[in-house]
Amino acid sequence: MKNYYLALLLFGFICNAQIGVGTTSPNSKSVLDLTSTTKGFLPPRMTYAEKTAILSPPAGLQIWCTDCSATGELQVFNGTSWVTYSLIAGSLPQPSAPLNVTATAIYKQATVSFSAPASNGGSVITGYTVTSSPGSFIATGGSSPLIVTGLTNGTSYTFTVVATNSICNSPASSASVAVVPNCGAYIASGVYKVFACFNLGATDTTGDENTPVQGTNGDYYEWGRSTPAATTDAIIGTWNTTDASDGSWLDASKTANDPCPTGFRVPTNAQWIGVANTSLNTLSHMGSWVNDGNFTTAVSFETATVKTLTLPSAGRRFTDGYLLSRGQNGFYQCSTVNGIYSHYLYTTWTSCNTTWGLRRLGYSVRCISE
Repeated sequence: MKNYYLALLLFGFICNAQIGVGTTSPNSKSVLDLTSTTKGFLPPRMTYAEKTAILSPPAGLQIWCTDCSATGELQVFNGTSWVTYSLIAGSLPQPSAPLNVTATAIYKQATVSFSAPASNGGSVITGYTVTSSPGSFIATGGSSPLIVTGLTNGTSYTFTVVATNSICNSPASSASVAVVPNCGAYIASGVYKVFACFNLGATDTTGDENTPVQGTNGDYYEWGRSTPAATTDAIIGTWNTTDASDGSWLDASKTANDPCPTGFRVPTNAQWIGVANTSLNTLSHMGSWVNDGNFTTAVSFETATVKTLTLPSAGRRFTDGYLLSRGQNGFYQCSTVNGIYSHYLYTTWTSCNTTWGLRRLGYSVRCISE
């Protein structure tokens, strides 16, 4: 029977004829006339996520959305948005679209805020659905803000919001401005700053940035120098025992000696102080914290739901290049000077804070976005 119907449709397409199914006399105004007293027409059935994944739907496209309400609903694309089919006649109270959609991104997730629709369609709003583009990642809830998880670091996303009342869905809101989730930490209340996901010089950047291994420890840099003084395993050439001069690195701007790639720089002391502030970022520890050269020890900075930045405890190189404290402490360069000394971030198994020391010591570098 299915092949019979397909043959009829193909015949009608080729011959520009009317097609009748269940009738030998299709209506003269129809291209396709389906006639039955025992069966109905069944449109394509799909979920909300599958519907919104259709690229550039034509006006008039019709589907049955299986999860767009408690029982599903017939919808049509009106050229701008998907609407419940009976809304074409104005018989259902559709909410208007949510307003003022904004998004902020951190590590692999985004928080989407919005305002309620100007009209609830005469029925109380029962919930909201946020959808990402690309990926169609979804978050649902009863109020703003909503957190969308599962995003990919480094990918640009926009978000739209749909309101639902007790009867039907609103049109989708205008899209938010694009945001890009990435590794980082809060340096002040509400100020999330992107950091590189790995130490400068890391040789293994394909794995999980929150699981330290040998290849994520990276190189060691003396303050004010643009090239590393040592790798994980060896000194590069002869250790430089002369301090770099003032201005080699600056807090106010990135200098030519800054070793970080384009768009990033060595963090300032103030930025590291913000990261270490436990009222902004929850601090956790992993590994043995034993000075035996292990590569599994690190500190992580977290929100309530996710780790956002992990710093391996790579130790340091002393004034003659000798390696100390790997697996027990972390030392991270700051651009900030303190007289003839320089500041650095210091991590232990119980604490994390900034202090200062000799400029000719070799520390790890974790670059921060400019």
